This record gives sequence, structure tokens and C-alpha cells, in this order.
Amino acid sequence: MGRNMSYYRVLKLQLNNGWISNNLSKIENDILNNNPVTYIYYNLERKIIYVGETSCFNNRHREHLAEKEPKTDYREYTECLVIYSNLTYFINRLY
Repeated sequence: MGRNMSYYRVLKLQLNNGWISNNLSKIENDILNNNPVTYIYYNLERKIIYVGETSCFNNRHREHLAEKEPKTDYREYTECLVIYSNLTYFINRLY
């Protein structure tokens, strides 16, 4: 039997009042705009965490910040891990 191996990568984003403060490369921006991802917002000092999934992180992130009466204040999170499939990224680049 062949091995079923999935390759995942992680982008670590720094957040400042909810906004991404990293200087992202074109490839990193492409990943955040054009790939299905799982993302984990967190603030270790306050011990809070939020996990979500989306097909376009940048759009979903803006939606979170624009919510009029959010259940969660996304500006409280200081970091975010964005997990994506390396294979998905390269397949999307082909089309």
C-alpha cells in the first residue's frame, strides 16, 4: 500500500488591533486570498482562542473585523496561525 501523505504549511501572522502587521510576500498574499485554510486566532496573555475555516482568509478576516455586534472581539487577538495544504496551493497556481 502507498503512503497517504498530506503536506501542510503554516503562516504565522502578527495582529495589531486586529490588523495584520506582517510584511507579507506575494506568495503569502496569494495563499491568504486564494486557498482554503484553517486559521487559529489567539492571545496567549489573555488565554483566548478562535478557530475557523475559509476559502479566502483575507476576505473572512475583514468580515470578522467589520461585524457590527460580534460575539468575539477579533481585535483582542494578537496572533493567527493560518494552516494550508502545500498541494492545494500549487494546484491552484496551475489554473
